[in-house]
Amino acid sequence: MRYIIARQYGGVIIERGVCTVCGDPCIICKDNTSSCCSGQVRRFPHGRIVKETQDNLRRKCPGKGLQKSILDEQNNKCFWCGREFGEYILSPNNIIRKLRPVWDHFIPYSYNGGNTRFVASCERCNLHKSSMVISATLTEDSLREYLKRKWNKGGWKDMKEVDSV
Repeated sequence: MRYIIARQYGGVIIERGVCTVCGDPCIICKDNTSSCCSGQVRRFPHGRIVKETQDNLRRKCPGKGLQKSILDEQNNKCFWCGREFGEYILSPNNIIRKLRPVWDHFIPYSYNGGNTRFVASCERCNLHKSSMVISATLTEDSLREYLKRKWNKGGWKDMKEVDSV
């Protein structure tokens, strides 16, 4: 049986366990006591974190008008790597693909459950960015550099590079 070790409410994760005094499931307080009896808590060694969202909060894409304005603002390029949408790329197994935009949550949906700010991103950058959050230690520029390195490391190439060789 897999236990729910925590519940996530927006950007806050609340850990759960079992109270050793009453034996009921409980929330673990900051001082590592149970929320019910203030007794010691037995933490679950394995389990999963369940995300709690309001029913009206679902992962969404921006509307068509907003998509167009985002692409115009970004000059039809990926926000992270700067590659132009519509260009062709070569996969590691030599399949030619057209670079298309995907709608990336600038602040990851998994972090706050919101659909507030979107950027146009290529699939590769969106995949590698995943749920990374811009912070004091991870700046926007350092994230861009990281994603550019990941893009090339996988063996993907711009067709312009292939043609010039």
